[in-house]
Amino acid sequence: MKKNGFITIFVIFIMIISFIIVLYIIHLVHNQTLIEAAYQDKIQSELLAESKILRLFYDDHYLNDLLVPNIHYYFKNQSAGNALTFELNFDSNMDEDDLIQSVNGRFFNMNDRKYVGLETKTNYKGFTSNAIANGTIVNDLFEMNKNPLVSYNLDSGTSSKLDLLFKNIYDNIHINDLPEGIKGIHTYDHNILKLRKVDSKLKELIKIRNEVESIETFDKDIFLIIKNKINTPVELIIDNNLDLSGIVFLEGNLVINSKFTFKGIIILKGVDSNIVVNTTERPVLNGIVLTEGDTSFSDHIELKYDSGFICKYGIYLPGFLEPKLEVIKIQ
Repeated sequence: MKKNGFITIFVIFIMIISFIIVLYIIHLVHNQTLIEAAYQDKIQSELLAESKILRLFYDDHYLNDLLVPNIHYYFKNQSAGNALTFELNFDSNMDEDDLIQSVNGRFFNMNDRKYVGLETKTNYKGFTSNAIANGTIVNDLFEMNKNPLVSYNLDSGTSSKLDLLFKNIYDNIHINDLPEGIKGIHTYDHNILKLRKVDSKLKELIKIRNEVESIETFDKDIFLIIKNKINTPVELIIDNNLDLSGIVFLEGNLVINSKFTFKGIIILKGVDSNIVVNTTERPVLNGIVLTEGDTSFSDHIELKYDSGFICKYGIYLPGFLEPKLEVIKIQ
């Protein structure tokens, strides 16, 4: 009888110990599950914060609809002392549990380059993550150590980039969607064109084909595209002490016969394209010149790198804007 009682007590004791062990294991598993879930939520919070930055750099929809308009505004108005900060708002987040849809940005200069800085955060299931990023804005070729003349004479890496840029510009350049302050002119079948001053404000472009002239007048900046589809030499001739601002894309020779001051971007397409100076008045080009041809003309021209004019007009060129993410930190 005593033996049976001892066995009963021992079994009950073992059952109690087993029950305690099971409860402890359940407790450990539950805590581990909570820890893993919390860790996953924290990781998800960080990924969601990072995704807001990545979408602005690599998703064409968000890049073109949100970031690029702010870049345009900054480059158009940077000389007016406008604020260098902005705020972007997504129409939706990648996860509905992410409660924050905004990104704060700023523009700044560093190492002779234009940068955009972005900062955002995510509040996801109680976890807050911050993302801070910096990236360049402009194609490297337009910010090469403040070099006002970019050609194939620099290095092999630059040459390959220049090939791609020239092809992109030639295939996609257009005068659509220009602002009110820029006159767009596109010609491809005139062998002689003359730019001259009419009066203190008005300028005119005389286009000649088979000795027949047509004239366009303008009193604003210019976006001039001159392509050569007639297989004969093309010349753009500068006369009458001209002061001009904007973009000139020329598949031919730029012939300067008088005092000439230019602010903006000149692109000379073709290995035979050149700048010919026929005046004792040294022309002044403020901005940048990109050429596929000979660069000996630089000995007769005063070239001054000016990022203000380059950015102001470059935003209308294919391949000019090339945002690149350099650093992103998640906190």
